[in-house]
Amino acid sequence: SRAKVFMLAKSPIFARSGDGFTQQDLEAGRLRYRLHRKAYSHVRERLTSTVGAQDCDTRVGHVSLLHVPSATNRTRCAATLDALQVAEGGRQAVLRSHLHLETAGITELVYNVTHGPHHGRLDVMDVGLVTVLRRATTYFSSRELLTERVFYVHDDSETRRDAFHFVALSSEEEDFQYVGVFHVDVLLKNDNTPVRAVFHIVSGGEKLLTGRDLRYSDADIDTQPSDIVYTRRGIPNGGIYKASDPTVPLFEFSQDDLDHNRVLFRHEGEEYGKVGLWITDGQFYANGILEVKASPPFVQVANNTGLVVQHGGAAMLTIANLSADTNLNIWDDKLVYEVLEGPHYGHLQLEHEPEALRQFTQLDLENALLTYHHEGGAFYNDEFHFRVGASDTTADGKFGIRVFPSSYWEPLIVATNRTLHVEESTSVAVTAASLKVMHPQIPATDITYIITEPPVFGYLEIEPVGDIHSDQTDTDDSRPNIVNVFEQALLNEGRLYYIQSTANKTHDQFVVDVTNGISWLRNLIVRFIIVPEWMYISNGELQVIEGGTITLPANLLPVLTEYYRGRVTEFRVLKLPKSGVLQLSREPGQQLQKFTTTQLKSGLLQYQHDGSETLEDQFVVIGLAGEKKSAPATVKIIVSPVNDEPPYIMNNTGMRMWEGALKIITNLHLAAVDKDTPPENLTFAVASVRSGYLATVSKPSISIQKFTQEQIDRKLIAFVHKGGKGAGFNITVSDGEKTTSPLPFMVTACKVSLQMVSSSLLHVFPLRRQYLSNTQILYRASDYNLPTARSVTYTVTSPPALGRLWLESSPPGNPQEAVNFTQRDVNNSLVYYEHTHPFFGLSTNDSLVFDVRADFAEPLLDQSMIIDISIVSGGLDQFLVMTPLEVDEGGIIKIYLNTTRVLEFLETQADVESPSLLMVLTSPLQHGELHVGDNNITSFTQAQMDAGEVEYHHDHSDTLQDDLQLSLLLEPGDIMLCNASLPIYITPINDQPFRLVTQAPHISVVQGQTKPITKSDLLTEDPDTQPEEITYFVITGPSQGRLTYRNSSTNESIMIVKFTQADINAGNVVYEHSGRLQPTTFYFRVWDGHFNPEYTVFNIHVLPVMLNVTAGAPIKLQQGSSVAVITQEHLISVTNVPIEEVHYNVSYLPRHGSIYVNNAAATEFTQVDLDNRRVIYMQTDMTTASDTFEVSAWVPGGGIPVMGIEVNVSVEPFMKIGNFSPIAGTKTRITLDVLDATPLAKLTNSNPNYQVLRRPRHGKIKKIIRSTGEKRTVRERDVIHFSHEEIKSGVIYYVVRRLPDQETDGADDSFPFLLAASIFQPALGELKFRVRPEHANDISPIPTVSAAHPPRNAGPRSPEGHEGGLTVASPNMSNDYVMIVSMVLGVVILAILVIVVVKCRSVHMGREETRTCKSDLSGMPPVPLPRPPDDLQATSPHPKRFAPPNTSPTPGTTPTPTAMLQCKVIPLEPVESVASSEPDLNSRYPYGVPDEPTEDWSSYDTSELAYPPRTTNPMLRRNQYWV
Repeated sequence: SRAKVFMLAKSPIFARSGDGFTQQDLEAGRLRYRLHRKAYSHVRERLTSTVGAQDCDTRVGHVSLLHVPSATNRTRCAATLDALQVAEGGRQAVLRSHLHLETAGITELVYNVTHGPHHGRLDVMDVGLVTVLRRATTYFSSRELLTERVFYVHDDSETRRDAFHFVALSSEEEDFQYVGVFHVDVLLKNDNTPVRAVFHIVSGGEKLLTGRDLRYSDADIDTQPSDIVYTRRGIPNGGIYKASDPTVPLFEFSQDDLDHNRVLFRHEGEEYGKVGLWITDGQFYANGILEVKASPPFVQVANNTGLVVQHGGAAMLTIANLSADTNLNIWDDKLVYEVLEGPHYGHLQLEHEPEALRQFTQLDLENALLTYHHEGGAFYNDEFHFRVGASDTTADGKFGIRVFPSSYWEPLIVATNRTLHVEESTSVAVTAASLKVMHPQIPATDITYIITEPPVFGYLEIEPVGDIHSDQTDTDDSRPNIVNVFEQALLNEGRLYYIQSTANKTHDQFVVDVTNGISWLRNLIVRFIIVPEWMYISNGELQVIEGGTITLPANLLPVLTEYYRGRVTEFRVLKLPKSGVLQLSREPGQQLQKFTTTQLKSGLLQYQHDGSETLEDQFVVIGLAGEKKSAPATVKIIVSPVNDEPPYIMNNTGMRMWEGALKIITNLHLAAVDKDTPPENLTFAVASVRSGYLATVSKPSISIQKFTQEQIDRKLIAFVHKGGKGAGFNITVSDGEKTTSPLPFMVTACKVSLQMVSSSLLHVFPLRRQYLSNTQILYRASDYNLPTARSVTYTVTSPPALGRLWLESSPPGNPQEAVNFTQRDVNNSLVYYEHTHPFFGLSTNDSLVFDVRADFAEPLLDQSMIIDISIVSGGLDQFLVMTPLEVDEGGIIKIYLNTTRVLEFLETQADVESPSLLMVLTSPLQHGELHVGDNNITSFTQAQMDAGEVEYHHDHSDTLQDDLQLSLLLEPGDIMLCNASLPIYITPINDQPFRLVTQAPHISVVQGQTKPITKSDLLTEDPDTQPEEITYFVITGPSQGRLTYRNSSTNESIMIVKFTQADINAGNVVYEHSGRLQPTTFYFRVWDGHFNPEYTVFNIHVLPVMLNVTAGAPIKLQQGSSVAVITQEHLISVTNVPIEEVHYNVSYLPRHGSIYVNNAAATEFTQVDLDNRRVIYMQTDMTTASDTFEVSAWVPGGGIPVMGIEVNVSVEPFMKIGNFSPIAGTKTRITLDVLDATPLAKLTNSNPNYQVLRRPRHGKIKKIIRSTGEKRTVRERDVIHFSHEEIKSGVIYYVVRRLPDQETDGADDSFPFLLAASIFQPALGELKFRVRPEHANDISPIPTVSAAHPPRNAGPRSPEGHEGGLTVASPNMSNDYVMIVSMVLGVVILAILVIVVVKCRSVHMGREETRTCKSDLSGMPPVPLPRPPDDLQATSPHPKRFAPPNTSPTPGTTPTPTAMLQCKVIPLEPVESVASSEPDLNSRYPYGVPDEPTEDWSSYDTSELAYPPRTTNPMLRRNQYWV
């Protein structure tokens, strides 16, 4: 028999793929089935194979495999497979509680999804659960499952269950495999609300109401037609009955009843009516209306789409092509179509009927029994006329048939679909050369492209027919027309453009479906590669050991801009490293200025550190892709220090200190340095310490042996001297690697001495105590001015004899006799002397003897302090009794001092017999005199006072007190005893009449308001009467209002008829007005209680309420916010009443928002609410940029309200508006420095759009876009709509007209705009600027360079000054300057012209001469830039006008003197640099040519010298200059 060969047609899902095998392999047992890993679950597998033998047909066979693991393996794996519950259309995380496999020794598993879910998908989120990491993933890990990042997302279909199959695999070392199915239970939601249809009937007739007339559908799978129940709510023009029994009315029926013709409608009454219906599916309810339209019988063609048929073929007609409708109660087979004429090139035929027919029914169409057969021929259109009838009613129609060749059913051919290169912010034409779908027999006009996915970073635009200059103006709407459909013919004409409008993008695409009306080509992708304007290179970082060398890795400078990846061929070093050399490995030590990508990738570049003690270095490079330069990139070099420098001691001055003291060692005394070791790592070791020890300042009693330089710098180390000479220590310093040799640190100890600073008498009153202070005793040591000054101690060797010396305890209250005390005790007033010995006489002396000691100082022995005990030492005044005196104003009183105890003390304690005292005035009396008899005295004796001769005479002044200042002297000898002060109180006497100061008292008060009466309004004065005693009595009160007393503490008011001047002074007397607008008075009297009262009238002028409220600044809402506070800045009130009494009513509510007060909607508020910022405006309609509302203001109690105050609300754009300064007669780009909506774009993640609400007066806003490629055109048009990305791309310009001659200083201009973005409401903004005149000496400000907008190095640039005759903003020179330059330039050109002409004629003649002259200057035709650069600008804002081409001179003639000389500019640099052997950078974009192509002037014929018309300006080579 023939050999049988088994070939695997389908690889096993869980097993590895195998090769082909034969029947012999099977019989020999060489074919085995092997799993990936050891299985811990059942594995079911189905293999599909094809079996073939020579000369035999192949057969397909199936082999089912079942692997059953051992019981041990099954028990070793704990599997959790619980169904996940998710709501219909919802999203739910797959948790460990749903899916988890656990067995010993398994660390991580990867779940491979072998059969994904049918009604949803699996998504894996990132760690933050914000973005989708893998959408519709086919695998996930156990770690992702553990962190709850795996989600099942349902597709919102009406399914109850879903599942996915998986195989869980471990690593090969752990050898684990588990196959399972994870189930998902979907919780259905009845979320599809029903939708209805309509009904027609013959007037007065009846008709079955069927599902075609009334159908409410429900997409929920559980809803059956019988579940949708209708309940009628009223029928104005008929009734609904049971079809089987028309006499039984129906009030409720189901959709199933309608579908099975069980409902009958009978018309009665009006022709038109609406039947109210209540429809429910058991869960949702809806109100429905059945429109009933009664009319005479009719038949009408409801659908007539025509038919498409293949040439010579056949096609069926169905109700999708042709149908009719009628209001008659007839069935579909009663609707009969009669063919009146045609078809002419084919025939109609019913199924199973071979003959052509002339009649068919609606039922035939419903059952798809009717067919049109085309009979061939050269005609491609056919038709037939028909008449459809029902009973006696008919309607005529014509049915069109389009016949296409069979080629229209053949698939379309994608002839060309090239990826197009487009430069950023330019346009590119999509032509047949880049996109062409065709068929040999189908015209281009019949091939239609339908865009299913538009471009993301640009848009498509169709150039109008006849637009040869690409200069469009759209005054109505400048937004790009959305292109949804175009034809191949449009591409063939080159009129479809792709406009790139988003910056910093590298790719874009759009997806189309292509059709000829019959065949379809789906999902054709047209791709664009966007050539970015900027090229970015990532910063790099290197780590090198100090003094070492490192090879630059190949990935050190990756290109971030995707387009230029692989195109960068060279790097140039802008900033060299400071602490090393960038070198080639084969040329060490030679600093590189540039290097190639090949050298970098080959590992030939090195950085060599110079060994200096620097921790960082860097160099800056730019990358070159052809002529394109990148933004600078910085390579940071981190240097790992090497400890190769030894430490050395820089300062070792030693120090001087007081013997026995502590002194801090500073870095002026001792300092070590190490270039590569920080101070904290420089350690000092101490040895051979003499006469002291080292310690930290915080712990001076603990010696240390080591410390660091950092501790010295922070002044934390001190030397403590212990006495003796020759103090010091030996020191070494180490950085951990190297240690210095020992060095001595010398300490010079100075001798300490004690000195007396002050010593004076201690004055003590007899039998009293007195504290010692540093004015009586002060000794100090030599180091007294140091923070660590030593203590000075006093030792009493001979105590006082007449008293005792005490030392106060701490806490006070338990003093001890002072035998030893310190100077600090004295300074703190803790030592006092107490006199205790009986005292006789006026004074006596005491003393004490003490020794003064301090550490390491020579003591001062037998020091003494004298204590003066005397009655004049103060304290005698305690025995003096001072009784204050009282005297009437102007009266006389005897002076008496009780000196009894003083005299007794002098007799008993001082041993003075019959002491006599003399009292002397120490300061004169202020309001009186002392008299003895008629004599004015300044002193008096005890005897005069005892005799009552000493008197005080008051001077009648209106005063209340005087003071008698006395000194008590002992006679004889005038011994000072003490000072005393005797107060004298004067009782006033009302002896002067009061005076009403206010001659015509009056106030002005606003109607309905209150006004306090102050002392400026009403004042009565009396020198000898207090304001509390000056009383006002109201005799006749005011006719309007009342007088009240207002309690300032409680703010309560009571009506009064009596008040005092003190009440007026305190502001407690208030007049409250009420009543009409007319003046009033009150009559009063004032009295001081002694003299005659005075009567007068108090006039009150009543002023009308004045209220003026104006709308201030508009209420500003920040774009993105819906709330703004309304303050007094928005409603400015001026009134003569208290401002807090102003009230507001909202008379016209805002259209797009609401007013809230204290978080509640309100229509009224007060000025207090405004002042306290409690009134807010909340925008509710987020589609508008402004709003307005009206308020009225009023004051309670009077005045005319202010009506119609209009308050405006505007939304402020969330953007930055900068300075803009265009020049007249130029085109000035509007950049992000002028209008920057970047904050809004970032916040909304969208591209904000601008709409110009009013055009500027002196110019136009235009969008200027250049096309990409060699044949460039400028697309320029007025715009009122543009986007943030278009501003960012630099295609929006303000084109300024020339200013009138009289506006020499420029002119102001502006345009308001509306800024809109997704999510947020639109906002109103305005750009205000000043147009500078053409003769301005400066140019437009250059936009500020920021991180988002790097310097413009090369590449695509602005259109100014290049093609299309654009005039740019350029420096303007004065007319005189231009004239001088022109004259000089003319002379130079004329001289050069003469030399060149003479030279040419001397060599050749005629045409030969011209050719020879031109041959030196000839070159390749210029290759234009993708976009012209900004810096090629004309020196004059006026564009040049060229002569027509027919003015060129004939060959062989000499050019006219007015012709412009052609010159070739020689580079200024050496020839060697021009012809250097640099590698050829051939990766120029986009098609292998430089982005700044050279243009040789010699390529222009001499005929151009008469200014012929040109399409391009001459371009300069590199290193060429204009002359």
